[in-house]
Amino acid sequence: MKISIIMPAFMAELWIARSIDSILAQTYSNWELVIVNDGSSDKTEEIIIKYSSQDSRIRYFYQSNGGPGKARNLGFKNIQGDLIAYLDSDDVMLPNHLEIRYQILKDQTVDFVYGPIWEVKEGKKKIFHGNLSDTDDGCMMPIMVMHTKECLQVGNFDADLLFEEDLEFFLRMASYFKTYQFWQPATVEYHIHEKGMHSLFEQGGDSAVLNFRSQFKLD
Repeated sequence: MKISIIMPAFMAELWIARSIDSILAQTYSNWELVIVNDGSSDKTEEIIIKYSSQDSRIRYFYQSNGGPGKARNLGFKNIQGDLIAYLDSDDVMLPNHLEIRYQILKDQTVDFVYGPIWEVKEGKKKIFHGNLSDTDDGCMMPIMVMHTKECLQVGNFDADLLFEEDLEFFLRMASYFKTYQFWQPATVEYHIHEKGMHSLFEQGGDSAVLNFRSQFKLD
């Protein structure tokens, strides 16, 4: 069964090669990587094209800057797989990430699975378990999730949300489809750095995110 991995990318020249390499190293090989360049003005496009020209499973799309929600929605329009996974352009899949989550989804006969990640900040790693809830501790980063294409019946990401659009989207899914949370192993690294969405929002909320996008977008 083919897994479609959606990757939005904005100003990602420092990290995106590492992210793509981690997908190329997956033990589960029946995948496609749909990368949406969100109007980057750095060398993001150049790096993506280099990879896509070497592996037909990597497919490249471009949009004027609209944020990660809008980029993932464009990815939805172009996927060919039956299952959907996510990886942001600064994060890393460990080699067994797709295989383990596919097997759990299959064994549990559910539509939606999510589990732990490694949170990496300033060279230190710790396990993070997100909650599928709208409480203060609720957090559902896309890299935690794999789901069937049928789940898209709930619609798309809300592109107007600048932060936690993923949580809002997956809460909608949970209202209609059977979900399953597993507790081990953690098979992906979520990297926190000063130019990441996580840090930008913590520094200054929506205005910090919008300022970063307007400063560096191509158009």
